[in-house]
Amino acid sequence: MASLRKQTVQQTATAAWSGDTTIRTDIERVGLITRIDMTCEITPSATLTAANQPDGLFRLIQNMRIQGGTKTYFNIPADDGCQGGVLLHYMNKYDGHGIGHADGAIATGGPNRLITLMNYVYHCGTRPRGPYNRDNPFDLSAFIPAFGESQISAEYTTSGNDVMDDTVTISSAVMVFTLRRVLGDEAAIKGEMAAQDLNYPDGANGMHPVWSATNRAHTGTTTDYDSFTTDVPVGAFLARIWVLEQDATTTRTLRAGDETTRLNLHLPIVNETLYQGRVEMLTGHLEYGSVLTANSGALESAGTEKFGVDFNASAPQGVFHIDLKSMTFDPIGKDYGWDLRNYRTGDMRVGHFVLTYASGDDSLFIWERYEPYFGPLAPRI
Repeated sequence: MASLRKQTVQQTATAAWSGDTTIRTDIERVGLITRIDMTCEITPSATLTAANQPDGLFRLIQNMRIQGGTKTYFNIPADDGCQGGVLLHYMNKYDGHGIGHADGAIATGGPNRLITLMNYVYHCGTRPRGPYNRDNPFDLSAFIPAFGESQISAEYTTSGNDVMDDTVTISSAVMVFTLRRVLGDEAAIKGEMAAQDLNYPDGANGMHPVWSATNRAHTGTTTDYDSFTTDVPVGAFLARIWVLEQDATTTRTLRAGDETTRLNLHLPIVNETLYQGRVEMLTGHLEYGSVLTANSGALESAGTEKFGVDFNASAPQGVFHIDLKSMTFDPIGKDYGWDLRNYRTGDMRVGHFVLTYASGDDSLFIWERYEPYFGPLAPRI
């Protein structure tokens, strides 16, 4: 095991942030990448006070993709108004990666406040928390085999410079990438996988993420699960389904809690329902509370969470998930969820009750999907 190394590296390649544009940054192709931290170092034009917009900081990134030579590891589609950064932030919070920012207000100048940081975490595996509920950055339940890729890039679409506030803008910003990666020879890495007690499908040397997303426009109100459905992507293991409800307004898309009120997860091929119920069943039982109000991205009051109702006292409105890892007795499924490799499109569907509707409202789904990896674990010498 002496040849095994676990590295945390802030790569030298960065990207200057620019509003309303798509930015591409190359990712270093070394080892097995287990996590990518994307930190936006922001210089605001002035101090941001009570006028800051709902989820303002989290909205810096609309859409993003981690792209290999032939494999897409993470993809939130570039649909207009898609707030992928907002949903990724709340996913990060649920998985224990922190609040994503250091302070409750955005300010320029002052002690230690020359910049404001916003951090997004892309954890490749299914075990973001390790033994004793500790952070698990070198989780080998899934990884990006960076050493074997011809290229890896991070591509993301930004929001406008006024995303945080109608008066305070982003003067400048830079995106910095910190990589967590495991290096070593094949035997050492397999030894670490055994130490982490990992189970992969037969013949596989590991798993890699193939997260994808779907943006579904609402077409009206519904009171049954069959009138408005979304096909679940197939061809891989599906660990979790994340949903962000979005309310169109005249100025910006807002996170909303008065649109989808019930969900079901159904297998039409066998007429079996895996989950059915109110969305509060997916949020209200969690430890961060159950106070639910519509459009909770708005500020509560002075002195509380500055960027909207967060996990401090209540569940965030319009964000919920279904965990398929808890719906299987298969030892492999305990990490990777439902095996949809032999399913066809339409074999699994999500049904919605939509309580309120306005043109432009939609649901953003992130599908946490994983495929077996059959390649080498280290460069062959």
